[in-house]
Amino acid sequence: MASKLTDERYISGRVSSLAEHEFTAILPLKEIVRKATATFTHGDIDCGEGHTVRIDRQKMEKLYSAFPAVAQDDAVKELLQPAQGKGVVIWGAGNVGLNAAENVKQMGATNVAFIDISDAVLTNAAAQYGGEKIAVSKNITPAEKERIMSLLASDKVHALNIGVLLPGDKAPQLLSREDLTRINTQRAEKGLPALIIADAAIDQGGCVEGEKATTHDCPIRVIAGSPVISVANVPGSRYTAGYASKLLQEATLDDLKKIILATAFGWDKVFADDPTLKTAINTMGGKITYPKVSEVFNQNPSSTVDEAVDGAPKPVGKKVKLAIPAAIKAFEHRAGILPTGVEELLRWAPTQGIDLEVGLDVRLGEGIVPTPGVEEISTEAYERAGGKIYNHRHELMAGANVLHFTKEPQGDELQYIEPGSAVHTYFHYTGFPEKLVKWALDKNITSVAFETREDAQGKLPCLKPMSHVDGRSNTLIIGALFNPEIMELKKPSNS
Repeated sequence: MASKLTDERYISGRVSSLAEHEFTAILPLKEIVRKATATFTHGDIDCGEGHTVRIDRQKMEKLYSAFPAVAQDDAVKELLQPAQGKGVVIWGAGNVGLNAAENVKQMGATNVAFIDISDAVLTNAAAQYGGEKIAVSKNITPAEKERIMSLLASDKVHALNIGVLLPGDKAPQLLSREDLTRINTQRAEKGLPALIIADAAIDQGGCVEGEKATTHDCPIRVIAGSPVISVANVPGSRYTAGYASKLLQEATLDDLKKIILATAFGWDKVFADDPTLKTAINTMGGKITYPKVSEVFNQNPSSTVDEAVDGAPKPVGKKVKLAIPAAIKAFEHRAGILPTGVEELLRWAPTQGIDLEVGLDVRLGEGIVPTPGVEEISTEAYERAGGKIYNHRHELMAGANVLHFTKEPQGDELQYIEPGSAVHTYFHYTGFPEKLVKWALDKNITSVAFETREDAQGKLPCLKPMSHVDGRSNTLIIGALFNPEIMELKKPSNS
């Protein structure tokens, strides 16, 4: 099997793509240097407010080596031993929260408490993991806030894991700097360390005032004394991307087939067969079709999908080109499809009367750490599956009617997406400048958003698997902070 470092097509694609994006030929070298530095440097890293953190990269890599099943590896359990007996509050007891609870229990935490607005969700969480249940209103009352503040300042709690996500909307601010200052002042008076916080909602703006996105190279920023874990796009990390790619394919492949069918023969029949797919449509026919996006950009009222479908691009007929680019967004390593998914699409398409090309970026799978239970993700594997490999992004996207990304399209690549295309990805329009949604409207893009897709039960099938990754990854970093041999947080010398 050829290595990507010596594969002529890979090198050609990297260097020649300079014409597409001025930084793409430079980024690989910078990425190599960054990864080498991250692997071998054990020095102190500035993490805000005069604090530094020292991270043992080898131990961190070991911590993720058994992801997501940390309890099945004795060496990982030994690294997480200091977590035993700790107390963790789970704010948001949905998919992120339940996976966080599963992990902290496996790590040995004995005191778990849950906060949520739903009594049914709290009952389910407590039935699985025990612990205190705290029901709050959607708009938290002063009495409810006071109860939470007292709990977080108590000796029963060492960490807070936030998993409060509002599909298609910005994250609510749950804790202010003033709140954290008060909590940590009270903790210090009791001889307790500052509260550790992990927030899975950073991609929607975060739930803690002053929060900024971090990376796995330095996953924390200190706010009012608290180390806040706010790793953006956790599933895209090279540590978790293999597992996340597998889960993403399981969640999105059926919808991708429906989008291909709609592109070939029209949306009306697809919507008639599965009206729930309308929940994923954020723009269509040059109109915003998802209410929360309209609210954020002051374009009320939004159009319904049924109103917008008349302006959607006309069916292209049986010949469809699907393009699956590699993400150019920093720290995004997920592959939008696995080789088995390519095989399945190419078997399925002829049964629907569709002549399908599956075009794949030569960079797909780059940087992913091999994961137990996940198939090989490589150029060779995609070719064996029947995919067509492209060295250059503009050639891959040329003539493509359907595009399937792992994250929202970025910068210069927007110009390569054909007008009237259907784009299937995590858009998170409400968390981005208006220019992205304006691009979609101007180009008559049908935006099929993973994050707003609901099933017949009102569940979010594309968010659930990534919530699984978020909850488990963030709690691993909490575990690392419990063990100074892995991650040692140092206060300012004058404190």
